[in-house]
Amino acid sequence: MRRTRAKAFFEGAAIVVTALLLFAAATLANAAGAPVALSTLDFPSARVTAALGINANGDVVGTYVDQNFKNHGFLLSAGQYTSIDPPGSLFTEARGINAAGDIVGDYVANDGNFHGFFLGPEGFKDISVSGHLNTIPVKISPEGVIVGCFHDTDTMGTMHGFVRDEDSLTVYATPASMHNGVTPRGDVAGFFTDLMTMQTHGYIISKGATTQVDFPGSSATRVWDLNPRREAVGFYLDPATRVFRGFRYRKGQFTPIDVPNARNTRPFGINPEGDIVGAYTDQNGKTHGFLLSREEDERAEGDSAEDE
Repeated sequence: MRRTRAKAFFEGAAIVVTALLLFAAATLANAAGAPVALSTLDFPSARVTAALGINANGDVVGTYVDQNFKNHGFLLSAGQYTSIDPPGSLFTEARGINAAGDIVGDYVANDGNFHGFFLGPEGFKDISVSGHLNTIPVKISPEGVIVGCFHDTDTMGTMHGFVRDEDSLTVYATPASMHNGVTPRGDVAGFFTDLMTMQTHGYIISKGATTQVDFPGSSATRVWDLNPRREAVGFYLDPATRVFRGFRYRKGQFTPIDVPNARNTRPFGINPEGDIVGAYTDQNGKTHGFLLSREEDERAEGDSAEDE
């Protein structure tokens, strides 16, 4: 794994602690039937860990809750965990990382609002959307395009997904929407809540056309990321058990993602190779991060990023 720009910053500005990777003795099947390895990710001594994003190098970002019940962001790179906390933050989530090592996420400041941050080789930069109280950046593409959402006094009617590049901000007109994934070609994934029915629907936007993504029978489907192969991941509310279950979605087909013996499974990120990260809750009620790694032969056989 190569040394990223963000890693270079951390080496001079943060204390790096050794990762505790607990390998889960289980395999899951993906759509092609090839085995994948499942690893549990726990920030050392954390009460809660959730993995929220993964880049092409296998670097993982997310959030954890320490023993004092404070939320911090984290980077897991080359087997080492690093805490991420913008100056003055009371609560931090690192949500997305690109191949260059640039990281985006959100934090809560003394004003009680969510602010967006970008973390690159020069340190932290505020990227909150001007004119709005809250900004939540979620993912960043290799080209530096950022997607997320902003909202004001509520998280429904005033919430809109956005795409932000160096020169412009494009706002998704649908209310109660949240953009969560972006590919190099500009495809976007996310979800919205219908304010009439209060049902939540996933979506994928490609070449200006929107495809709605709904797990059969579920009243809540949330798409959280999309890779260049147009593999999307997310989770849905199981109508029978009323718990969240994960999925991988491609070409109109859903493939279940369920961590064995977990109460619930919530995938949040997928990289170009098809590796998936997320969070699950065990039978004792503790939330852990997870990494679902696709085997090398399956990666080589996969469709190219621009084949469709």
